[in-house]
Amino acid sequence: MKKLLHGASAGVLVLATATSGTFAAHAQETEASDEARMNTVTVTTRRSEENLQDVPISITAIGEEAILDQGIADFDDIAAYTPGLSFKDFVTGFNGVATMRGLAQANVQDSTGNVGTFVDGLYLQRGYMVNFALADMERIEVVKGPQSALYGQNTFSGAINVVTQRPGDELEVDASVTLGDYDRQEVKLAVGGPIIDGILGGRVFYGNSAYGGSIENTFPGISGDFDHFGGYDREAYSGILVFTPTDYLTFEGFYQHYERDEEQRAYYTINCANAEWSCNADGGTWFAGTLPTSPDSLLSGANPDRPSGLFSVPQPNLVTETDLYRFSADWDINEDWSFSYLFGKAEASALEQFWFNQNSYNPIGGLGVYTNQHEGGTLDFQSHELRLAFDGGGPLTGEFGYYTSEADDEFAFGLNLQPADGEIDSLTDNPVSLDTMFLPFNYRSTTFETEALFARAEYEFLDGQLVAGLEGRYTITDVAVRDNLARQAAVNGGLDPDVQAPDLTDQWKEFTPRATLNYFVTPENMIYASVGRGVKSGGFNGYVTGTVPLDEDERSYGSESNWTYEIGAKNEFLDGRLFTNAALFYTDWTNQQISVVPRNYTVVIGADDRAVPGIFGAVGDSTAWGLEFETSWVPNENWSFFANFAYTDTEYGEGANNPAYGEVSGNTIPGASPVTASLGFQYDRPLTQELDGFFALDANYDSDQYVTPDNTIEIEGRTLFNLRAGVTYGDVKAFVFVKNLTDEEYIDGVFTIPSLFQITPSFGERRTAGITLSYSY
Repeated sequence: MKKLLHGASAGVLVLATATSGTFAAHAQETEASDEARMNTVTVTTRRSEENLQDVPISITAIGEEAILDQGIADFDDIAAYTPGLSFKDFVTGFNGVATMRGLAQANVQDSTGNVGTFVDGLYLQRGYMVNFALADMERIEVVKGPQSALYGQNTFSGAINVVTQRPGDELEVDASVTLGDYDRQEVKLAVGGPIIDGILGGRVFYGNSAYGGSIENTFPGISGDFDHFGGYDREAYSGILVFTPTDYLTFEGFYQHYERDEEQRAYYTINCANAEWSCNADGGTWFAGTLPTSPDSLLSGANPDRPSGLFSVPQPNLVTETDLYRFSADWDINEDWSFSYLFGKAEASALEQFWFNQNSYNPIGGLGVYTNQHEGGTLDFQSHELRLAFDGGGPLTGEFGYYTSEADDEFAFGLNLQPADGEIDSLTDNPVSLDTMFLPFNYRSTTFETEALFARAEYEFLDGQLVAGLEGRYTITDVAVRDNLARQAAVNGGLDPDVQAPDLTDQWKEFTPRATLNYFVTPENMIYASVGRGVKSGGFNGYVTGTVPLDEDERSYGSESNWTYEIGAKNEFLDGRLFTNAALFYTDWTNQQISVVPRNYTVVIGADDRAVPGIFGAVGDSTAWGLEFETSWVPNENWSFFANFAYTDTEYGEGANNPAYGEVSGNTIPGASPVTASLGFQYDRPLTQELDGFFALDANYDSDQYVTPDNTIEIEGRTLFNLRAGVTYGDVKAFVFVKNLTDEEYIDGVFTIPSLFQITPSFGERRTAGITLSYSY
């Protein structure tokens, strides 16, 4: 801590600001106006309970009722109802990437993302650690814009925090069963309440979910689990104890375990180096235009034996396992001061073994071996946070604290080799084993050590009508990377690995402030302005990329940062029946981490520049601006409506150059739709004195989006409709649902490997239907 205190500067105080989305809470309220206002959502975005509409931060909150009704199961579902948020997990789900406000990251294998994900404030560093489907969730909070001041941990463009359920003062039972087509089965059960009245409470949860996938695998003779793409088995269980020995002291202990066993999404791979494909750009070696949903239109006809549609040989599933531990202590020292401590620990592992070559049936020239991709990792993370808060009931409130964390991340990436016998076999269950690889690309052990001081303060003027705030965080991040491949090569050559390939180390020191000013025109109508800085720490390229040695200054790259400027308004009208929230933002992104050409590279593969090996450098500049709008309206006890809209315009800055795509300045940053929208309604009415019925319909829209930095490949936009209809009887609810009502076929992500002339689109789920029965006591 001494190095941090020595480097910290004074004046690190803050407030937060923005707009708020109340989709789940307000769109479904059907009671009288007084009750509708009482039901406003409480959030803990700033680590204390606050009314969502009074928090000057841009938030979309999805409550537990909406999680059940909308079938919120993963990032895709969250993004569908959150303006300005998109998510891509490509074919296997190992490298899931969330993008907020168009600020997409270039390196999908990066151990840290642009959007931070948390469970009750515990940071989940890798995408494979996240499984919302079977968490005992109270709500999901999506916080937009840089959150580095309060959250830290690379919340460069936003944060997603899952808030889990706590035990109440009475016995509570929550249970649900879902059955549907494509072998869908899901069971959830939670029981909680007092163990020792007023002193000790607890809650336990168990969930299990299975699904067969909605898109047929047309591989000839296929049978068993892989006859459809996208199936999965998921399991989770958790428990929490809350101990309150006095009115002023509370302890919490929480544990959660979850695991996933998931098939690949439906996909096809264009291989422009293969005569089976008829590619239309760069002399037939690449594709340009809108990717079709069927690969058949891109085939050359050279292989008449090739099956139609989407197909793959049976392949091993993505397998992940995650354990979360959390302990917290809260002490109300007196009426003005409170102290809190939070300890978190996360342990996770994941492994995929996947063959991208889509034509695994009678390819031209035969096939002797399969080269399947091995990508695996393990991560061990733990953190401590101390926080002292002041609220004396006057105009000044504030808090300050200290944070420290350490993460050990191992990542292995390469190619396995096995006979082409019509099935890809799982060659190992060790995520970071090199024993089965004939061509390893990357095997690194990385340690992250982080320390931070943070503070926040608000001051109310004009009896609370005008509120000004400052917040800030000073962070020191030390990173050490061991390039295990380079060290092994040194050993194989009879050399000292500590001399030839010593650990690469670097340190990044960053201050991330935010200032806000919000004015309550009325108690229900607020306007605000804010400016804040977000930072994502740097990383490492290693000693070599492919066969190209890297100069010393290329072995690591620096932090990237952004300044985001935002104005907005949050409003309640008609006695709390109508909510409208809007935000206008501009982001200046500097030192953007983008792909660059190694200094020592010389053309060795003909004249084709798509085979250039890329590394990463913090050398780019980009901008983004956009508009977000959210509204919900409950005109009477029968009807409720909601609508969300976001427009984002992103642009690479001058001098942006990509090794595979050339000069890209002025182009749109790929990976997110410029326009996203969702809207829907619900109609409720009594059917008998004790039985109520409801019918709901909503639609989600994503516009066309670019796939590559040169903006020559894009995927078509899509509109998905979802329907629910059911009844409630006291504590029991039963409803039928249909997702993707019109059975739209659409591409939801694309992964490109220019050096191999490959483009791999993956598909979203087709129409699915089922029935859910739930009980809450």
